[in-house]
Amino acid sequence: MSATVAPFEVVERPLARLRLAIEQAERELAAVRKGYLVAIELAGTLGSEGPAANDLGPLSPQERRVARLLHQGQTNCEISNSLHVSVHTVKSHVRSILHKRGLRSRWQMIDQNLPGSPADSSA
Repeated sequence: MSATVAPFEVVERPLARLRLAIEQAERELAAVRKGYLVAIELAGTLGSEGPAANDLGPLSPQERRVARLLHQGQTNCEISNSLHVSVHTVKSHVRSILHKRGLRSRWQMIDQNLPGSPADSSA
């Protein structure tokens, strides 16, 4: 004789575990992001990664547009929608910007005070 289990219970238990795992992963990711930014600041690397840390001069006009949106915290997809280009094009611009600025991560770019940005008091 086999025991019957309601289909709801069969599906609901794994889904509840999955929800808990996702919530835990989101909390851990937030903690990692916060720790990363603190580590960069403590290491004194903010703004000192490249020769032109706050100078957008060597960037092309499109790279400057991407850099401004990136600085606002937009994702590659959001930037591609704003500029009407493909996500692949945005990724290429981001790589180029990071290389030209001597940065290793888009988070470092977001943390910088770009000329003309809302955080820049000289604009």
